[in-house]
Amino acid sequence: LGIASDYWKSGDFYSDYPGVAKTGFGPAGRFGIGFLSVFMIGDRVEVRTQRRGGEALALMLYGVGRRGALRTDGDGPRSGTMVRVRIKKSEPWDCKDLTAMVRAKAPMLTLPVSVSEKGSTTRVEPAWWRDLSQDELHRFVLDQPGSAKYAAGASEQHDPLDWFGRRQLRENMEPFSVWLNEAPELVDGSKRILALPWANRIVLCSSGLAVEYWDDEGLVGLAEIGPVELNVARSTLVGWDAKTFGASIRQGLRPGILHALDALEGEGRVPDRFEFLLTVGVAYGDDVLTETNLPWMTLIEPPGSARLLSPAELRSRLANHNELLVGYSTGPWTAARECFRYFPDSPRGTLLLPVSKADGPSIHTDYTRKETISSHLNEHFADEELAGAALLTATLRVIAEAWDVTFDDLRTAEWRRRADDDTICGYLMH
Repeated sequence: LGIASDYWKSGDFYSDYPGVAKTGFGPAGRFGIGFLSVFMIGDRVEVRTQRRGGEALALMLYGVGRRGALRTDGDGPRSGTMVRVRIKKSEPWDCKDLTAMVRAKAPMLTLPVSVSEKGSTTRVEPAWWRDLSQDELHRFVLDQPGSAKYAAGASEQHDPLDWFGRRQLRENMEPFSVWLNEAPELVDGSKRILALPWANRIVLCSSGLAVEYWDDEGLVGLAEIGPVELNVARSTLVGWDAKTFGASIRQGLRPGILHALDALEGEGRVPDRFEFLLTVGVAYGDDVLTETNLPWMTLIEPPGSARLLSPAELRSRLANHNELLVGYSTGPWTAARECFRYFPDSPRGTLLLPVSKADGPSIHTDYTRKETISSHLNEHFADEELAGAALLTATLRVIAEAWDVTFDDLRTAEWRRRADDDTICGYLMH
């Protein structure tokens, strides 16, 4: 019971549990002071405990620095431990839903938790999050920081959704800015992650307890990451490999994302989806846009007919052509005019690919200058923002595959625009 003494690393522990070294057991505690946190909200603590086959004990504590009492307890649990904390009268405690707080603080526990308050008992079952709808799961993840501290609905002034400004649940969004059906998801016994390209937050749990929030574009949900090292405040993971974790999640979601992209064809409104496709490409990599069967790439053939093709169809169509005009940030009916303005010597029968800017990165324009700028593609974008133009980069990757050249071969070709315009055109030859 000594403060700052760690039982788990003491000789008593290894004497009590002689086989523990072979199990790989690692205690969560490090400093022997964690139990003191109960006195932040309470002024009296009762601990009743009984080891299986041992005597029942009761420990009464009345605050830090005050003498407590330890005695045998015939009324204790048959096996296990029960802790009671009496809340301070001065504590501004307005917890209207203790069950919500338990779910928020310990969402991934593998044991059930019974919550009794005001004469009723609620049982929080393991893996309860599996039964939530996708919108309910998203709302829980957004609510979780506030619910863990104040409980859901504790007070209007503590509305966590207002704190984060993320009231972008599916029912409040534009129809063409969400998946056609349910979002792709990755779910097993240790995680449930949704692919929502316009959102980002995963509640990371260790041994069932929420320990940190990890924001990674396009991923929303819960994940149990096992025993980890935390800082002293138990607020930050130490040495956790976020890159490997994120890559594993994206790899697991990939088949579902491709299936959901393919399903958009049934909607019959692909051009209305360009902004959404851009968001998907930025969140999960533009390679998902090159592998989908969705016909989202526009090809204009002489004398001016425009067709939507899938990446595979475009690869096949380009295999027998060794030159191509590409116009970025221009529509299909103005692309030819723009491209031939910058490349007047290109053959009039050249195939043309207009690529929508959608909501991609803006090109820096200078309305005081009128000259034409010729440069590599990256140099038309500020601060390496080319990666944010996912529709353009995906288009170039498909062209590169069709011609058996590299992406850099096309990126470093000559691309032209006027200084006062954000339309970029390239004349690509194989």
